Amino acid sequence: MMCHGKKPFSSRIRTRTLHYMMCHGKKPFSSRIRTRTFHHMVSLGKKPSGGSGKKKPSGRIRTRTLHHMMCLGKKPFSSRIRTRTLHHMMCLGKKPFSSRIRTRTLHHMMCLGKKPFSSRIRTRTFHHMMCHGKKPFSSRIRTRTLHHMMCHGKKPFSSRIRTRTLHHMMCHGKKPFSSRIRTRTLHHMMCLGKKPFSSRIRTRTLHHMMSLGKKPFSSRIRTRTLHHMMCHGKKPFSSRIRTRTLHHMMCLGKKPFSSRIRTRTLHHMMCLGKKPFSSRIRTRTLHHMVMAKKVFTHPKGYRRLFSSV
Repeated sequence: MMCHGKKPFSSRIRTRTLHYMMCHGKKPFSSRIRTRTFHHMVSLGKKPSGGSGKKKPSGRIRTRTLHHMMCLGKKPFSSRIRTRTLHHMMCLGKKPFSSRIRTRTLHHMMCLGKKPFSSRIRTRTFHHMMCHGKKPFSSRIRTRTLHHMMCHGKKPFSSRIRTRTLHHMMCHGKKPFSSRIRTRTLHHMMCLGKKPFSSRIRTRTLHHMMSLGKKPFSSRIRTRTLHHMMCHGKKPFSSRIRTRTLHHMMCLGKKPFSSRIRTRTLHHMMCLGKKPFSSRIRTRTLHHMVMAKKVFTHPKGYRRLFSSV
């Protein structure tokens, strides 16, 4: 066969054979295993699929097949879908780029003790990604994925958490609205030279926020954030500095109780028409002080206590 230019290990179906199979009602591209083949495989101690007519759940590739694929220049661990397979899937009404997990696959994964909604990367996958120069912990979205998301009306740069994801996180005891950084993430960020506790906004994020009409340097608290903070017993308008933040600021050589205004903040305030050295109290600040029953110092020198609110 090899002398005649044929490839004995090739799974390609000749055109005339393909037409013949289709004329006889067979499905040449079906992954279904015939009953007699299934029984024969079981007799040999192989694990065909766990049942007739079911696709093999195990993604294990035999060593000889793996070597053969690599010799032919194929990438057996690649998730790329071939053009003909892609067209075939779309003709059948499937969505090849969908991340949806089928119910039967979901049940099968859970029965095997896997966590289908987990974002954990397996060790072998992790090593494989790093060997190919990919960054498994990177939040970068590929161009083709970005275009695909935008075509479907999704907002790839949105920080919104989907309802099902939110419920799933809360069921596992996670706090989706918490700003706490996990220890492993913290270590990873520091290894990359990032400053996880820094309030600096990246240039691309800054441009994106401004394009959306947001004010990145504004100290305004959104209504939903304000309600969320008050529900947790926090005081959003309080000037109190948390102990951990205080320690962090002092470690960086900052003076947390200093009233000095930084040069960049000073320039920013003046650009916005504010008067940073003015002793005027804003109306909302004044109302807040009165509600908190704080002592208000009058410019003339005498003190008044708003006892009745």
